[in-house]
Amino acid sequence: MRIGPLALIAFVLIAAATVPSESRAAPFVSDVHVVDGFGTVTASTGRSELRQWITRDGGRTFERLRVRGELDVYGTVLANGLGYARVGSGRLWRTVDGGRTWRRTGVRGVFKVAATSTSAWALRSKGRRVWLTRSDDGGRSWTTRSLRVGGFESPAVDIDFADAADGVISGLRPKDKPFLLVTHNGGRTWTERRSPCGTFNSKAAPDVRWLVSGTLWLVCTGPGGAGAEAVEVHTSIDAGRSFALRSSAPLPGTGRSVGQLAVRGHYKGFSPVSDRRAFMSSGYGFSVTRDGGRRWRGLRSLPVQLDGGGSVLQVDGKVRYLALGVQGLWRSPDAGARWHRVKL
Repeated sequence: MRIGPLALIAFVLIAAATVPSESRAAPFVSDVHVVDGFGTVTASTGRSELRQWITRDGGRTFERLRVRGELDVYGTVLANGLGYARVGSGRLWRTVDGGRTWRRTGVRGVFKVAATSTSAWALRSKGRRVWLTRSDDGGRSWTTRSLRVGGFESPAVDIDFADAADGVISGLRPKDKPFLLVTHNGGRTWTERRSPCGTFNSKAAPDVRWLVSGTLWLVCTGPGGAGAEAVEVHTSIDAGRSFALRSSAPLPGTGRSVGQLAVRGHYKGFSPVSDRRAFMSSGYGFSVTRDGGRRWRGLRSLPVQLDGGGSVLQVDGKVRYLALGVQGLWRSPDAGARWHRVKL
């Protein structure tokens, strides 16, 4: 049977329409960060390109985060309108109107940003060298100091600020020894504290979060086994001078556990809400503590069954967000009683 030219063209168009396009593929949602109704969602597209969406209405609607037309953006936007974004290979931009317009700064090589309502801190790298750059005036001017940081594949360092004055840096030295640096003046000077981590790995810094209340949470993860790794949870109420081991889950046969901590699958992230309440995400579930990290129980009210991939939980008041990799972004307006999937 012969196929005429018009029929052939129609056949080609129909075939093309039935082939899934990479641009139409569902994004792999890897992170969500929303505070006071303002925040961002991070996802990879079908071409493995990192993209972000921004919400200004508590997660009811999202739009692509763009900086001067660029989509290769990773940023944070605060409820007062200030925000900072790493664009392309690491140039830092700032916004004062909630991400609607952006201005370029002179800061380059950025791989991580922390910000409060008045100040910002950017971690920068070039090769093996790492710097901390800070601004006290909403990103108009910046000052820089060097940091001695190691890491197997990339700089192993984390940073968090409770407010514009009190901050903490957690990381690994070049020989993989964990360290903590604490500041009480916005990062002008730093004091080193002894890290309590009894377990750690060479690829990532221990997770650190400092709450406005004064409690400092530290989660240490060690080398992994088959689908899991050793995990420790520490807290401090004196700015890191001393720590209490609240709970630990060592690998089988390597030591005794402390408290009640069961991590199902690889550790994914940590989100403290108060001095006593915090959430932990892993490959196959989420757990919550209500006694300062001593006892953890699994969350049962999840919209879908986790498959071992990406999983991040963000809590903003009564609103909860779940970033579940290929299973998308989910939002609950009532502390997890009901969930609905958010379209990006």
